[in-house]
Amino acid sequence: MRFIAPGSKVACCLAAALISASPAIAQSAPPAIVAAKNCLVDNTIPGDQRTALDATGLAFVQAVIEGRAEDAYEIFTSAMKHQLPADQFAQMVAGARKSYGAIQGLHVAHAYLLTDAGGGADKTVTCGAVGLPEEYVNVAVEPVPLQAHLLIEGDIAGNSFTFVLWLIHGQDWQVQNIYLGMTEMIGKSAVDLWHMAREEEKRHHSFDAALLYGAADNLAERGPDLSLAIRPQLRAEMAALKPPRALQGKSTLTWHLGDKTYTILAVGPVGVRQRLYLMINWETTAWKDDQEVEARSKKLMTDFARVFPEYAAVFAGVIMSAVEKDSGRGYRSFYPVEKAP
Repeated sequence: MRFIAPGSKVACCLAAALISASPAIAQSAPPAIVAAKNCLVDNTIPGDQRTALDATGLAFVQAVIEGRAEDAYEIFTSAMKHQLPADQFAQMVAGARKSYGAIQGLHVAHAYLLTDAGGGADKTVTCGAVGLPEEYVNVAVEPVPLQAHLLIEGDIAGNSFTFVLWLIHGQDWQVQNIYLGMTEMIGKSAVDLWHMAREEEKRHHSFDAALLYGAADNLAERGPDLSLAIRPQLRAEMAALKPPRALQGKSTLTWHLGDKTYTILAVGPVGVRQRLYLMINWETTAWKDDQEVEARSKKLMTDFARVFPEYAAVFAGVIMSAVEKDSGRGYRSFYPVEKAP
């Protein structure tokens, strides 16, 4: 089971994953995979089964975001309860409520119902259609008569988050596992960002392309029990291209821009007010007032824009967050493209 808070993976630490991204352009089609005949998708699921399945999934998710840990815990399978103590789950739910309490518009985006699914050697089954990349998935299965996977989506500030539930049917539907993470950024899916990355690579904008590929890969994540069938091709393209030096690093980056050297803690796309911005978190020494740290951030912005002017082809602006080295206090600056220093 895994929850990813909006402020961790999406904003502050999204770029930690992007730092090591290495995208490329490879247009070959993925290997042909035949969808299982015993996997019913969305509207092909019989109405009574779909109604019961959706109701259980939505009740579980609603209990989580409302902080009703006991109610949600009762919906777990006995196997899940054995792995996850109730008190530990309650702590996770408390954190999820704080991060996701504002979520709106919860609905079942996709449902996959599997009957008598033994799975292959890797205990997975392929569901959906090749021409529908957001529905074409590989799902984990157990050797049981009836099981399902649900994707339940909601919105926070224009970004979509998805609860990925694996359910097993006994006397009733029960939750076997759950994953939660961002799956759309200002209405753009993993596939949308993937296409944008390819276009930027064609224009030789390797900085933009690397960040967009990394963000696409993050949005394609659906947890340990369900994966988009397109993801291997996406990752193959990422692995085939060396990112620019400015994005080569494991934890922090060192940017040499002009006569200055900057320590970059995180860099990557974020969705704000229905537009795509570039977030840059950087480390600096103590400052005495806002004017001093603003001057430093403005200098970094000027140096960055001079070296990587192509950022303006994709991003509406830069959100610059200075972090004081010793105390950890922060100062945020906002530089729209049309008003960049």
